[in-house]
Amino acid sequence: MSSPFLFHSLDVGPRLSARKLHICRLYDVLELSLSRNELTRARKAWAILARCKEIHWTTMWTTAVRVMGDETFDEHDSSKKVAFLHEMMLQLPDKRETILKEIILRNIMAGQFRKALDELELYLPSFPYQDDPVLHNYAGLLSLYLSQSSINGLDDGMLTFDVFQA
Repeated sequence: MSSPFLFHSLDVGPRLSARKLHICRLYDVLELSLSRNELTRARKAWAILARCKEIHWTTMWTTAVRVMGDETFDEHDSSKKVAFLHEMMLQLPDKRETILKEIILRNIMAGQFRKALDELELYLPSFPYQDDPVLHNYAGLLSLYLSQSSINGLDDGMLTFDVFQA
C-alpha cells in the first residue's frame, strides 16, 4: 500500500484531518532535514512538532539528541547532550538502559573515559543494569584501557579518542 508520506513513524490513525496531515508532512521535513544534516531546518521543525499534542516528544528522545547538534564529539556539545540524556532517564524509566548506553557512548566518543567508567560503576550494581552485557563490556573495556594508560604513565587528561581507536 502506497502512502503520501515518506516516514511512517507517526501513528496518525486511518482518518487524516488537515492538522494531522500537516504534522505528518512536518515530520517528513524533520527526518529529511536530519538525513541531509540541515540542522537549522530540523530544529525549526522539531520546535513545532514538540509543541503538538499529538506528538509524544519524550518518546522521540533519539531524534531530540540528533536535533541538538551534529555528530561531532567535542566536549561542550557532548556535555549538553549528556545532560539532556540524564533528564530523559528521569522522565522515561522504561528506557533507562538504552539511554545509559547512549550516555556512556557519548562520554567515550568525547574522550571522557574516566567519567564514563564512573557512570557505569554507579549504575552497574543495581537492577536492571546488572544484567546488561553491553554495559559490562563497556565497563571491562574502559577499565582495561584506563589501567593500560596508568601503566604507561599517562593520566586521564592526556587520553584522546585517537588513542582509544588504536
